[in-house]
Amino acid sequence: MERSKIFIAAVFAGLAFSCSDEDSKTTNTATVQEVFDTMSVGKWKVINFVDGGNDHTADYAGFIFRFNKNTSAISAVNGGTTYTGMWSVTSEDDGDATSDVDFNINFTEPDDFMELSDDWDVVELGVNMVKLKDVGDESDGTDYLTFEKDLQ
Repeated sequence: MERSKIFIAAVFAGLAFSCSDEDSKTTNTATVQEVFDTMSVGKWKVINFVDGGNDHTADYAGFIFRFNKNTSAISAVNGGTTYTGMWSVTSEDDGDATSDVDFNINFTEPDDFMELSDDWDVVELGVNMVKLKDVGDESDGTDYLTFEKDLQ
């Protein structure tokens, strides 16, 4: 009986580690075009924003983001409140084996949205989610931003 419990546990552990998420790509495999095509379709919301070690996710609650494919404009709408900015996806190919795909966001107002303005590194890209990070200097630390597609 004890042997069968150990065997079953080992099988489940093996399955957990062998499963892969084919709907997501890491920085090493996501291309500029894939990031651009994914983000320019649908509505998105911020589900995680950590800046300087502080969680600011709640600052974007209720805002729906749209990334316009044709004009590179980004809009964030919550009821009657709308903020606009610009977005782009670029690659910094410095000749090494992997290129750095950047998700660039630029808001000029208000302060909360200006905090999103950066050249974010794409950490993970999925059909319904993109995870971004920005590595700052020792005083800033690493910032994290995650968008999830609003499926409503």
